[in-house]
Amino acid sequence: MARKLFRYELYRSVVGFKIKGGRSEVMELLMSLKLIKASPSFGGTEILISYPVLSVAKTMDEEVKRELGITNNLLRLLVGLEDLNEILII
Repeated sequence: MARKLFRYELYRSVVGFKIKGGRSEVMELLMSLKLIKASPSFGGTEILISYPVLSVAKTMDEEVKRELGITNNLLRLLVGLEDLNEILII
């Protein structure tokens, strides 16, 4: 999919996405995860999820966050090396 979307292969395995709602919905989602671990930063080979509002953007000025698209419902997912069948939710 990335090859179709991006002209150059300057992408990696981090995907940012927004969920419906705000901070409370994000926290509810993070608490419900079983396989995916919440992490303030990415550094391993396992699938991880980060909530920028409480990690890298915690001390940023609100205007800078707005300019960067960092909102209360933004999450970042690092795709790990797990077997695809372990990750898929059917």
